Amino acid sequence: MPIEIERKFLVLSREATLPSNNDHINQGYLATSGTAVRVRIMGERGFIGIKSPKLPAGTAVQGVAATIARAEYEYEIPKRDAEELFQLCEVRVSKTRYYLPGGFELDIFEEQLAGLELLEYESHDIEAMPPIPEGFRVLEVTGDPVFNNVRLAKDGIPESLRARSLQE
Repeated sequence: MPIEIERKFLVLSREATLPSNNDHINQGYLATSGTAVRVRIMGERGFIGIKSPKLPAGTAVQGVAATIARAEYEYEIPKRDAEELFQLCEVRVSKTRYYLPGGFELDIFEEQLAGLELLEYESHDIEAMPPIPEGFRVLEVTGDPVFNNVRLAKDGIPESLRARSLQE
């Protein structure tokens, strides 16, 4: 079973220069409750992905990773198929993903989520995560369901963030 083990960080401020290595991503959800079914378009490529809300009982993942791991299946499909499936999605999100040194990815959201930036780190050995890249001030939000992409696509920027930005 393919397993995703990911830590997620809300970017509070960023002084780091963005690399030129990036992808624009349009993704939509065909199913959003429980197991999510996602369609993703990245450049000239299309993908379909399935993510479980948690790992099935008895899956051999230990330590911290066991609390933040889930099953993830992702397959490349023809871009045309992805575009057609994307049109069936009522829940969508658009973002640009930047690939940073150390295996981190920075997602800068657009449209209804403009202003939101999330730094992610995915690994099979999450407990050996490298330090956060220089130039980022972050708050870890791993495991907070309001920061799942499907939830962001459905509900928009979390109310707690909107209230925080009004105070600053």
